[in-house]
Amino acid sequence: MTELFKSEEQNLNSTISKPRYAKKPWLAIVLTLIALGLGHLYVGKKKIFGWLMTFVSIISYYLMFVGPETNSFKPYQASTNNILFNISILLIILAFCFDAYEDAKTTKI
Repeated sequence: MTELFKSEEQNLNSTISKPRYAKKPWLAIVLTLIALGLGHLYVGKKKIFGWLMTFVSIISYYLMFVGPETNSFKPYQASTNNILFNISILLIILAFCFDAYEDAKTTKI
């Protein structure tokens, strides 16, 4: 009789407990927000893609913030093109975050 209660309790605990992942999905998102591709490198499924995107991200950050154009800084002018460009970049970043998250969730323990 007590074995029956133990097995029911184990079944209840197994359905309530959160799934365990080999990689933390939230960490994959944070790394992707730091530089595109880092989350994919952390998960380890798409290594070539992760290295390529990390390299491109670092070069892009360098050109945006440290590159030769920083001495001739011009004030930001809001235009339709700039707004659409920023929205498209945001959507790309969100897509990368989602992809890294899904890869981390499907990684086996």
